[in-house]
Amino acid sequence: MAEFATHFDIPYADVSSPRHALDLYIPPSASPSTPLFVWIHGGAWQEECKENSRPSFAPLLVKHTGLPVACVEYRLSPHVSHPAHILDVIAGFETLTGPLLECEGGEAKWDRKTLFIGGHSVGAWMTTTLVLRPPPGHDSFFVPTHIRTAIKRAIPVVGIYDHVSTLEEYPDYQEWVAAAFPDPSKYKTESPARWDKFDDEAGKNLQFLVIQSWEDELVSPRQARVLIRRLRQLYGSALAKEMEIPAEAPVEEEEKKQLPPNVEVDFDSVGSTHMGMLDREELPRRIGQYLQDVRK
Repeated sequence: MAEFATHFDIPYADVSSPRHALDLYIPPSASPSTPLFVWIHGGAWQEECKENSRPSFAPLLVKHTGLPVACVEYRLSPHVSHPAHILDVIAGFETLTGPLLECEGGEAKWDRKTLFIGGHSVGAWMTTTLVLRPPPGHDSFFVPTHIRTAIKRAIPVVGIYDHVSTLEEYPDYQEWVAAAFPDPSKYKTESPARWDKFDDEAGKNLQFLVIQSWEDELVSPRQARVLIRRLRQLYGSALAKEMEIPAEAPVEEEEKKQLPPNVEVDFDSVGSTHMGMLDREELPRRIGQYLQDVRK
């Protein structure tokens, strides 16, 4: 296992909950020019916590990426509803892109303007909402420009990206979706597979690795394919951009079609169940391979 220093439960500014905190794993090689990898856990907006990553997942991320790793926390439903979860995550990113933290010992251990991010399940939903542009009239939350433009790579893992098609496929998920999103009229506007890209340099240069597992028993490849199709529309050829296909429309083997140069897809490297992949080395290894290839 890679050598690193751990700093747990670092509070966000203006803390109001014990869950307004993050964990940091900093290898000796970290410096002011080192990118930071930020991980967002899943749990259907109402389970899981950053502590679950402490025994093996976060250390394996450090081992395979060679980067400092931050695991951000957020409050859970049913105690809170949207947008509280994502606002908490944004507060974590404010902390990570802000002034030096005490644990850094007087010298920055990462570049505040170069972040790589990833998330599992609803953490993948959060990952995509941090970097894509919501539709006009969307006012539930705002990602500060300095945070969004710092994010260079986004790695959504076995996520849900469209509430409507998710509930069409899994009607039993209505209970936990409703707990997080009490207003069904917001399902479409809060689905990043229906969003756009930002037209600035950060939006144009953003790179994606979409990870799905064939063995995932809770989220089928349909959701990944919905996102992949949207990314092809946003970043692909002029013909792809003209194809305004609704997110809930049937999808095919989108991962086998021509992808834009900034979009990579992997359905094969992480062969495990939805939660089981967090206890195995394949996912951190695949993330590390991807970031080693692009971080320079």
